[in-house]
Amino acid sequence: VCDFRTPSTHNVYAYGGVDDAYGLGTHYGGWTLIKKNAWCSKSLRKDLKDQSSSTTISECQALALKDPDCGNQIYGNRNGGRCRCILPGKNCDFRMPSTTNDVYAYGGLNGAFVPQ
Repeated sequence: VCDFRTPSTHNVYAYGGVDDAYGLGTHYGGWTLIKKNAWCSKSLRKDLKDQSSSTTISECQALALKDPDCGNQIYGNRNGGRCRCILPGKNCDFRMPSTTNDVYAYGGLNGAFVPQ
């Protein structure tokens, strides 16, 4: 695992899945907004917090990372509230329209990362 200690003009690349080597805040890992104004079907998700919870997107992301029933996608209300993760091995089907929900993926380029 590269420790990224020294500034450099060299790029570092990784091959494989998301693990401890690709944590939040690194160039490869972290959360990426993959679809604005969308939600995911009930059969693909787990409810983590309801609309009245005032849960922020950052809090939702942290909850999903700690939950073994969550894969690497979440969606939530950008104004605070609803928090849902997508089940492992599933990908959001980007249901629309939604005026307040956004979908995020954790990690690098993989099957769940579909830039919009």
